[in-house]
Amino acid sequence: MTGFSLIETLRYEPENGFTRLRLHLARLTRSARRLGFSGAAAAEATLGRAVSGARAPLRVRLTLDRDGSIDVTTAPFVPLADGAAWRVRIASTRLDSSDRLLRMKTTRRSRYEAARSEFSTAEADEVILLNEKGEVCEGTITSVFLDDGSGYLK
Repeated sequence: MTGFSLIETLRYEPENGFTRLRLHLARLTRSARRLGFSGAAAAEATLGRAVSGARAPLRVRLTLDRDGSIDVTTAPFVPLADGAAWRVRIASTRLDSSDRLLRMKTTRRSRYEAARSEFSTAEADEVILLNEKGEVCEGTITSVFLDDGSGYLK
């Protein structure tokens, strides 16, 4: 299993810091440990340096390579307009439920890109992937959450 990096995409707001930072770092650390990647312990400090002096909300993307190399890129975070509704479609491309690497966020994106290419940008803002059993897995650029009505989603 080579040729890919672990990835975390976070939102940063100058007044509040990173959204769900502890959860992102825990997932990165867990995935790194399972795959034998080094360097996850340096992620928090690297993220902090990347946003130092930021005065506006940012979308922050961190990648961690097997050798422990970390790369962080930032872009302005642009929230959706109030009342915005996304057009969502279901991909015919399927994920393999036995692929253990799909349990981690990685730069291995060919299935996601294939699913997105099934629809034009005029047809879909997001494309949902199912596995071979027809179970919902995730979006091509989003995570899927179930609101069970019990309160705040973390």
